[in-house]
Amino acid sequence: YSPGILKISSSSFKTTDILRTSSVSVPDLTLGSASTLAIASNDPSYTHTLRYDWYGQTGTIVDKTTSTSYSWTPPISLASGIPNSISGSGKIYIDTYYDTSLLGTSSVSFTASVPDSVVPTLSSVTLSDTNPKVSAILSSPNFLQVLSNIAVNFSGAIGAYGSTIQSYKAEIVGKNQSTNVNGGTLGIMNYFGSYIVRATVTDSRGRTSTAKDTTITVLEYFLPVFYFETTRVGSDSQTIQVKRNAKIAPIMVGGTQKNTMTITFRTSLAGKNTWTTSQTGGGSWAAINTLTDSLDSLSGVFSVSSSYDIEGTISDKFSGDIKFSATVGTKVVVSSKDKDGRHGFGRIADKSLPAGSVDISGVFAINGKQLLDIFYRVGTIYESTKPDNPSTFMGGTWVRFGNGQVLVGVNESDTDFNTVNKTGGEKTHVLTEPELASHSHGQNVSTGSGPGIRRDYQSDGSGAAYPQGISTQNAGGNQAHNNLQPYVTVYRWQRTA
Repeated sequence: YSPGILKISSSSFKTTDILRTSSVSVPDLTLGSASTLAIASNDPSYTHTLRYDWYGQTGTIVDKTTSTSYSWTPPISLASGIPNSISGSGKIYIDTYYDTSLLGTSSVSFTASVPDSVVPTLSSVTLSDTNPKVSAILSSPNFLQVLSNIAVNFSGAIGAYGSTIQSYKAEIVGKNQSTNVNGGTLGIMNYFGSYIVRATVTDSRGRTSTAKDTTITVLEYFLPVFYFETTRVGSDSQTIQVKRNAKIAPIMVGGTQKNTMTITFRTSLAGKNTWTTSQTGGGSWAAINTLTDSLDSLSGVFSVSSSYDIEGTISDKFSGDIKFSATVGTKVVVSSKDKDGRHGFGRIADKSLPAGSVDISGVFAINGKQLLDIFYRVGTIYESTKPDNPSTFMGGTWVRFGNGQVLVGVNESDTDFNTVNKTGGEKTHVLTEPELASHSHGQNVSTGSGPGIRRDYQSDGSGAAYPQGISTQNAGGNQAHNNLQPYVTVYRWQRTA
């Protein structure tokens, strides 16, 4: 015996060749990267054509090769066949030829993955301020503490090889502030300094784009600060001078201040609310943000025998008007007396007071004690229908006292009321059975005959009676009843110092 030859005795016969198709083995592939395909040929004279089929995309890998291995780079464009996945499966076909005749075709499945480099693209990110007052003077990348709220707009977000954009994300790195909406806002920034806004998009494969980082500057902002003192000046003491201390957030960009400080004053006779705007004392400052012990006089002539309320207002480009007030008394003298019998001590008596009044600069005391300490000692209760804290008009330190409660006098012989500041009682109460007054319930039933009838009336006579063992039907709602006596509410304060 020899291949293809059959010998019987001295005779040799050629056998018929049985032609068998070849096979191919394929490793796991990565699109865009070369891999070796191994061909198991059943005859060295065979040639082979390799073809692929990938989600409807077909092509020839190699045509009629005699090699038993072939290096193939699957096109990266095949990724478009799996827009929602990072891997998929296809088939490779091997056509086996003998000379020019096709002997047959076999196939093998293969798996290929999308390389990590295939990610969506984000072209650009635009940051804008949703606060129109801020955006009027600042533009990206400059924003303002507390007032700015950054909107993030994504542009040129495109999937890769058929994938689609599924989500957006922008965040202020390290600040736990983010948005997942194209055009969404990052929130109020209660801090200042340099920060990074990082934006990405994610596609239908779950792949995330290369981050777009934008460095922003959050400029410090605080509400205007203002303090002023007033004094009478001039030879006749009829001019009021203000010493101003003020500060605003400068909002510096490129060495230029973007904020403006505005101060105004107005005056009125004390307690009269007849205001006149002063033409001096105020102003607007765009180049400076601080006034320190800055002096100016208010317009007008201020009688030495009248007291005046002074109201100062400060604002910047972002705040509303912030008001501060002070009162200027009459001219300081040892003592004074006018034709209507008003007496002044330490000042000229204010002519707005009734005739015969005593007007004192400072504290009125009797035997070395202030009137406040005589009439409102620490611990005293003060009541009023006005909400003003007594410290604003009589001095001392006061706290609200007994809110929502009535007062009861101390009774040392009653344990419920024997010490000060004891509390008790309730606005509503649900009665229990022991708290109910003793009472009875009448019944009306029909009479019967025989020794076991129920006695309902005295007139039933001497027939035998039996006890009633069934309760009457329930009534009542088990609700709390109101314990409040008629009342009227007031503001109550206790002096603590």
